[in-house]
Amino acid sequence: MLDRPFLAGLNHLLGREPWARQRLRPFAGRGARISLPPWFSLDLTVAEDGTLHGGPLAAPDVLISLPEHAPLRFFGHPQEALAAARLEGTADFAEALGFVFRNLRWDAEEDLARLLGDIPARRLVGLGASLFNWQKEAWSRLNANFAEYFRHEQGAGGPIRRREWQGHQQAVTAAAAEADALAARLERLQG
Repeated sequence: MLDRPFLAGLNHLLGREPWARQRLRPFAGRGARISLPPWFSLDLTVAEDGTLHGGPLAAPDVLISLPEHAPLRFFGHPQEALAAARLEGTADFAEALGFVFRNLRWDAEEDLARLLGDIPARRLVGLGASLFNWQKEAWSRLNANFAEYFRHEQGAGGPIRRREWQGHQQAVTAAAAEADALAARLERLQG
């Protein structure tokens, strides 16, 4: 089900990158299988022009196995997802495929500009990047909060240590003093 869109996307990227097609041309007729067990397996054959065609292969020259976490890693850290892939088979063909897949980049703004124009494309890509960064930051904070909880407050509900309570009181007192000083400074500036 995902074979056709994935293959169309790869060929779209290859169509924009002559260096990638040039790198794959010497391997015309050779096949590779990309697998993400248990969800995904795709057989590819390199065409004379350096693009890729789908179709079942009896014995692929290269097998690229992605770990189970690859889809999640791909959105946040694509290089880590690709680095975790296991390549087996003909060394020169595997190296060429690995190099091409690691270095292909999608220029979403350029594709959207063809459909919508330059300004809407730039704004949509900026919005997408902002949303992605916001989500990434939110996950990072959530992970940090869980880590802090398990490190420091796992025993919450038990007795509070005197030293921790005193440290908390000092921090609250210092914050209140800073807030009072800031309020006094604002009054002076306004008056």
